Amino acid sequence: MSPTEEKEYFERAAMSNKMIAHQPENPSEKRFFRWAIEEFESDISQRFNGIALVLEKAGFREEDNLSDNRYLVFDRAFWILTPISDINNLEELESKEDDCYEVALQMYAKLVNDKQLGKFKGYEPNSFQATMFQNLMGTAVGYRCQYRYKTPAPTELNPSDWNTDTTA
Repeated sequence: MSPTEEKEYFERAAMSNKMIAHQPENPSEKRFFRWAIEEFESDISQRFNGIALVLEKAGFREEDNLSDNRYLVFDRAFWILTPISDINNLEELESKEDDCYEVALQMYAKLVNDKQLGKFKGYEPNSFQATMFQNLMGTAVGYRCQYRYKTPAPTELNPSDWNTDTTA
C-alpha cells in the first residue's frame, strides 16, 4: 500500500463511518484530515465539528531479514478527535471520550476485517494500540491509534529515474 492509497483508504473509512460522516464537498462537514504532528497541539476546535479522523503524516523504515525479502515498514497513526466546548464540563468530556472510544474500536475492527479480505494488505493486527489524548489547549479529546503495515521494498533501479553520469 502506498501513502496515497493509505490516505484514500482512511478517507473512504471516514466517509462510510456513521459517527464520523465525512463529506469532502461540504466544508462544514469535512472530518478527514492529514496533519503533521505539530498541528495536534494547536487550537483544533475550530477546524471541524463532530468526530474527525486525522491521518498522521509519518515516515517509514527498512526491514531486512538477511534474505532477498526486504520490506518497507510503516509505523503509522491515525487520530479520532472531537472538539470540546468546556474542559470543565465533565459530562461533555466523558460523553465525547466515549464516542471517540467507540469509533476507535470500529476502526480497529475495520482494519482487522479489511486485512482478512485483502483490502489492507500488509497490516499487522498485533501492532494496534490506542492511547487517550487531550490537546494542550483543552479544546479537543480523542484517541491516537497506532498501527503498522509493511510492503515489499522496491529494490530494482529504474534507469529512467536517473540521469546518466559517466563520472560517477
